[in-house]
Amino acid sequence: MPIPPVHNGGALRVVLLDSIPKWGGGEKWCVEAARALAGRGHRAVVACEAGSPLEERASEAGVETWPAQLSGGRGFLSALRLGRFLERERMEAVIGNVGRDLVIGAIACKRGGARILQRRGLVRPVKRGILSRWLYTRAVDRIIVNSLAIRDRMLSAAEAVTMPS
Repeated sequence: MPIPPVHNGGALRVVLLDSIPKWGGGEKWCVEAARALAGRGHRAVVACEAGSPLEERASEAGVETWPAQLSGGRGFLSALRLGRFLERERMEAVIGNVGRDLVIGAIACKRGGARILQRRGLVRPVKRGILSRWLYTRAVDRIIVNSLAIRDRMLSAAEAVTMPS
């Protein structure tokens, strides 16, 4: 049975979630992707650590931000707040980068009715364990990779990650 698309046309409403408080390649990708999506008529919001370089650079680039305390002990509360934002703003998808983003995003999406996707930009294995199994079998709807090497590494390292039919 084919997997239904994440989006069925019209303007996409997406949150790019990145909880890392430092600047790097994933954060740069968030700003560039949000600008590109907005340039095509979609609504793209960068959810990030409050006061982070990502918040600053996204704002400077004219990208809408949703800053919060995502790290430390406040991730769960921020996930609930993000869920309310998703629901109120009728956001369709959240794209997370790292493991913490997936957990926060999964909680928020369950509350807000959006779908969680992962963006993977580095060749590294999927962590094994109960949380990863739950994320990849029950929460993450799609994984976006930028190379076949990343796709192949993920598929070979985790029994929970499968290719869609």
